[in-house]
Amino acid sequence: MNRFVSALAPQIQDLLEIKHAMGLPYESSERHLLAFDAMCAQHYPGQSVLSREMAMAWVVQRPDEHVNGLTRRITPIRQLAKYIASMGADAYVIPKGIPGRQIHYHPHIFSHRELRALFDAADAIRATPYGAHRRMIIPVMFRMLYCLGLRPGEAEFFKSSGTKVS
Repeated sequence: MNRFVSALAPQIQDLLEIKHAMGLPYESSERHLLAFDAMCAQHYPGQSVLSREMAMAWVVQRPDEHVNGLTRRITPIRQLAKYIASMGADAYVIPKGIPGRQIHYHPHIFSHRELRALFDAADAIRATPYGAHRRMIIPVMFRMLYCLGLRPGEAEFFKSSGTKVS
């Protein structure tokens, strides 16, 4: 079953087949292409040429979207346009300078003393009327981040989804 519904669906599907044939999982990019396809179907029905208007509607930064997330969202659409152009059809390729420079993070390696202070503070949290379970959740969350190498958003996912880790 083809999940793509816009007039660009055949080109999107062809690009995905090529990426998968190359052994690339291309999962997050496929999700972005699916969302782009839905936007095109809704706002540009029947338009089979990837136009500047379509591409620039996609590159609008969403509220609270980090520039690195925006870059990850734009890249598959840029690749789609390049693929379409390589096949001899018209397609607007999002310029390289959009959205701007990615932010590269520099890790901070905590000292033993800093870690001890962090865990002691987490363990000292008391129950409040606004969050009775915080005193149990926060120490576990900090230890999950530390021991499993999770990023804060990943630990938050476990908390909010009710996923049980065994």
